[in-house]
Amino acid sequence: MDEGGGRLAVQGGGTGLRVRLRDVPRSSKTIKRLEGNFTVVGTPRALDFEFGKLASKKQEEVKKNDVTAQLSFTAGEDLWTATVQLDYPSGGPELESFEASAWTADIEAALVSLDGKKRLPYNGGYELISATAQKAAVRYRFVDEENQKLGKPTDWKLVVKAPSKLVALPVRSSLGCLTTRPG
Repeated sequence: MDEGGGRLAVQGGGTGLRVRLRDVPRSSKTIKRLEGNFTVVGTPRALDFEFGKLASKKQEEVKKNDVTAQLSFTAGEDLWTATVQLDYPSGGPELESFEASAWTADIEAALVSLDGKKRLPYNGGYELISATAQKAAVRYRFVDEENQKLGKPTDWKLVVKAPSKLVALPVRSSLGCLTTRPG
């Protein structure tokens, strides 16, 4: 049987894998064994980047596990903007262009009060500025809410949860005794 190939884009917390079997006669009622290999590209953990007391026009850099996060922060009267750039080390898996932005889907950003009692996830929208296999830039916006006023930037810190370096893991798969559907 010919080996197929292809890539699937990230879809939330998981994805289904459809296997198309070629050259299997319609008269076959059972497949005794189905074996194959595939590669999973993912991240072994999430990293928390914490940027201290915020101040308008402030830039800050935090490094964790060879990943660097840079923050550029601007506080306006009714809109705060946090632009976060993530830089990853070389040596990760090569990504197709449609995959480059998919790995950024789970990056989260929130304002956390200095005492840790209040948390405000970005609520004014976000914008993926750019993404490659080794860099991503995301802009998060924060606005007053009816029950949560922004107040002063120095009362808050920004916490960003982002994936660690991407890795490629080979997976060997074997399924036994598959029965075909009638018809």
